[in-house]
Amino acid sequence: MKRTAILLLLTALAGCRDDSVCAGVVGTCLSVRLQSSANLGERIDAVQFEVEGDGTFRYNHHHRTEIGGQLLPLTVPLPLPDEAQRTIKVNAQGLWNGRPLLYGSRVVSSLSPGDRRSIVLTLMPLGGDNARCDDGVQNGVETGVDCGGPCPPCGPSCTDRIRNGDETDVDCGGSCSPCLGGQACLRGPDCSSGRCEGNTCVRAFGLSSVTPDGGPTTGGTQVTLQGELLSSDMEVFFGTTPAPLIRVEADGRTAVVTAPPGRAGPVTLRLRRGGETLERPGAYAYHYGTLRFGGMPRITYAPGNKPYYIVSGHFNGLADPHLDIALINEIDSTVGLWLGRGDGTFLRGNVYRVGRMDGTYPLMLAVGDFNGDRRPDLVTADNRQPTVSVLVANEDGSFRPAVQYDVPAGAERAWPPAVATADFNGDGLDDVAVTDSMNGGRTYVLLAAADRSGNLTAALLVGGSDTGVRDADSTLTAGHIDGDSFPDLVVATSARRTARVFVGNGDGTFRSRGELALGGVGTYTLRLADLNGDGKSDLVSGNRGSDNISILLGNGDGTFRPVQTVRSGQGPFSLAIGDFDGDGRLDVAAACYREQRGSDAVVSLLLGDGRGGLPRSAEALTLPTVFGVTAGDYNGDGRLDLATVSVSPSNALTVLLNASM
Repeated sequence: MKRTAILLLLTALAGCRDDSVCAGVVGTCLSVRLQSSANLGERIDAVQFEVEGDGTFRYNHHHRTEIGGQLLPLTVPLPLPDEAQRTIKVNAQGLWNGRPLLYGSRVVSSLSPGDRRSIVLTLMPLGGDNARCDDGVQNGVETGVDCGGPCPPCGPSCTDRIRNGDETDVDCGGSCSPCLGGQACLRGPDCSSGRCEGNTCVRAFGLSSVTPDGGPTTGGTQVTLQGELLSSDMEVFFGTTPAPLIRVEADGRTAVVTAPPGRAGPVTLRLRRGGETLERPGAYAYHYGTLRFGGMPRITYAPGNKPYYIVSGHFNGLADPHLDIALINEIDSTVGLWLGRGDGTFLRGNVYRVGRMDGTYPLMLAVGDFNGDRRPDLVTADNRQPTVSVLVANEDGSFRPAVQYDVPAGAERAWPPAVATADFNGDGLDDVAVTDSMNGGRTYVLLAAADRSGNLTAALLVGGSDTGVRDADSTLTAGHIDGDSFPDLVVATSARRTARVFVGNGDGTFRSRGELALGGVGTYTLRLADLNGDGKSDLVSGNRGSDNISILLGNGDGTFRPVQTVRSGQGPFSLAIGDFDGDGRLDVAAACYREQRGSDAVVSLLLGDGRGGLPRSAEALTLPTVFGVTAGDYNGDGRLDLATVSVSPSNALTVLLNASM
């Protein structure tokens, strides 16, 4: 039966990013989801793409399936070159035995370098061997040339491959999509670039990359700009400060400028020429040229016997604006409070015993609100008792005596080394997640009581969390990693050198999303933070056995990209994440407990580039042997400070004020 000539292109622009498909592509990537509007998808054995970009490039891309396989629906990543800016056109053909069977086309506009964009193409069948609705021939059941019947209506349209109506070129300009570079135009809006010169669309005055994209506040860094139509008559500004031009290449694609001095933080890069102004917000970030913490003498306190873990927060009442510190004294089995004065110094606060008897040895401390009063409560992992201990805050800034809650013992006595808090069941109260090292690294969740008493309910096992390894020393963190509003868990097990992902169902239960290779040994701390500024949580681990930090950038769907590792000091045991160099990008501070330098140990500062990398590093000296680190602005100067706890040669709480310039 002779096929009828049909071509109907249905397209939809997806409003979300598709990093999971484009994860392996560096630079700009277009994710194309192909689907068939007819029952011919199973007949397709190959797809051929022709990609044209703003009149500057054209290339082909092919995708084939195995013999007998069904190709459609299919999502394909199309890597695009650096020139792929503003507007591209994608033509797609579905092939069967090497012959076209389905066809579709789409123009995508407003692309920027590095974009991850998604489109949907619904392909329609061609008639006969060659007949279709854009072949310039009346055939099949068309009522006119390429129109009527199953084709688009007759008369001027933006899909008839004819220059008609108010179009300024074939199917573009006027009321149709903007024209690409090199096509005819009457005025600027006819063109995707916004520039019509001599009745021809020209490429836009553009900026594609800035290298390096950061430098010290003192200025003087030579910065290379890559773009289009750059010229010696343009003006460049870092924020509102002019940047002198050093040179502009003859092809107009490269210019070099000198970064002027500026205040720490990201600034907008502005290019101005005549009546044109191009702005790239946050394209350059100033940082403190010299990082300096603490100086000598450091602010040091004697907290208790073996201070092991430390957190920052407002612990002595909601009315006190100054940041405080809470820490664990492992051998004493106590939680000690240190109350901030707002000038970087601290007063000793109350000390609270945790556990049912001496020898509880709490290892980790977490902050949560278990009764909904907006005051921070505390919970500890009692490593030598099968319990977690909860201290609920009073109105006067003190805490109630610790209450212990059982962690099921399983086949072995439970030893909980780590806790994390989040509202796992959506009732507005924080809950507690805890791991058990002695029973395969099992993970449990204890929900806050619905009566808002601050009590916890019985522990619930997270399904699939038992690794089967008897001594599975483990740690965990809670956060949002799969794009919904329910908190999720990531649990790392040192014995397996991996982390397991559990996404929350919103009712206190979880489902497994698999295992991640961490690229390091002896993981004792995990953190979730958005290191590359894409709005998705990334995973950071400190690996004390391999002296490195692991970074896994999140895809936002519960999965992560392959691990990248960065060398740190020796034995990174605890991590704090924040902007330590003032450039508006997150950095990582690692307490390196094995590094000895005379009487000092090191907090290794790994400085972020805003893209998930940590290319620069610095150090802050503290007392050995340092286990815990936390960050906060303890003296109100706008700079992020550090506080550490050390156990050798003497137990110490050390405050390292950020005096960077």
